[in-house]
Amino acid sequence: MNLLRATRLSLLLGLGCACSGEVERAPPYQPPQGQGGASSPSLVNCEQPPEIDDGDACDSTTVNLVQRRPTIYFVLDTSGSMLEPVVSGNDTKLEAAQTALRTVIEDIGHRINFGMATFPGTALDQYELYYQGIAQGCEPGSEVFEIQAGDEQPCLNRFISGPVYRKFTRLVGGLVASGKTPLAPTLNLIAPTLLRREGQTTVVLLTDGHPNCGKEPSCSKEECPLTGAYLECIDANCCSDEEAPPEVTNPSSYCVDGPDSVEQVEQLRAAGIDTYVIGLLGEADFDDVMNNLAVAGGHAREGDRKYFAVEELNELTEVMLDIGLTISHSCSIELTDLPPNAHTLNVYFDGQVVPSDAVDGWTIAKDVVTLHGEACSMVKSGKVEQVRLISGCETILR
Repeated sequence: MNLLRATRLSLLLGLGCACSGEVERAPPYQPPQGQGGASSPSLVNCEQPPEIDDGDACDSTTVNLVQRRPTIYFVLDTSGSMLEPVVSGNDTKLEAAQTALRTVIEDIGHRINFGMATFPGTALDQYELYYQGIAQGCEPGSEVFEIQAGDEQPCLNRFISGPVYRKFTRLVGGLVASGKTPLAPTLNLIAPTLLRREGQTTVVLLTDGHPNCGKEPSCSKEECPLTGAYLECIDANCCSDEEAPPEVTNPSSYCVDGPDSVEQVEQLRAAGIDTYVIGLLGEADFDDVMNNLAVAGGHAREGDRKYFAVEELNELTEVMLDIGLTISHSCSIELTDLPPNAHTLNVYFDGQVVPSDAVDGWTIAKDVVTLHGEACSMVKSGKVEQVRLISGCETILR
């Protein structure tokens, strides 16, 4: 089993059992309604959260946590070039994206809300294209999967396969690739949907190169990606109506539309919505535009390539899971009720106490517990299945 897929975080919400006298255990884990009961055949050998051995030294109260699901919104390039093969392997870029998306939702769908838009959109008829001034293949994309909460997780040792997962994977499996890459118009259309969301919303953009379908009627030869696509394009500007060969329809629609696309990503970030940029590499790389998009999105990487550059299926799946884990596994834990005494609070990872420490442990300020250093890294990596906070025993310090 893929180790990344086997690392999960189940943030167990405390049931608020105030104990006195003889120490009582928190009630056993119960699967959510609609997911089956203990007698359900589908839950045979269902792994439940580990118990915490808090001893008989003190009374204890399980502290309730605020469950805030972050929203991950996938923006997927389904242009014609996504039918090209990945650099390493036999999968097409679209097939690699389909597999990675299914894996991510199978693995962390129970922790997030998620939705998806694809671009370009459905082809318009020729009259509409002419009337709206849109080149063929440049129809703006749209939302294809409405934002919703993923299925609940009845067992820690089971992947998610509920109705939301099945609906999403059916949609993803049916995607086809065609047309150009109208990124800027698509981001402009879905922005109102994203801005209406409450709480943390993050865009994951998956594309294989340059955005085009810009508003400008022409561009320089340097901004035209068709160089070498036709013999006539080696020396001429094939994004020019005057120089392009007859085989190139709507030459200016191929012009790289970097500035408008970057501006859309910048506007989202200014509103509190970050963007992770993943590039499926092909024969032609467009690092300048992709790097600018990554910087604008707020998650630029170190090195010459600021975006997440991937060349094959396993690498794409790993990057997608890493991003998903980073977004869905927070190092800030909000409490619904404060413990009576902050000096009698302890944090447990999978039944093991985590000492309080500002460097590699945890601290509390008002109603937020913050994980630091090694403790935060463990949660972000998905190596922790369960986090619990229990009040009543003297805080263990590092």
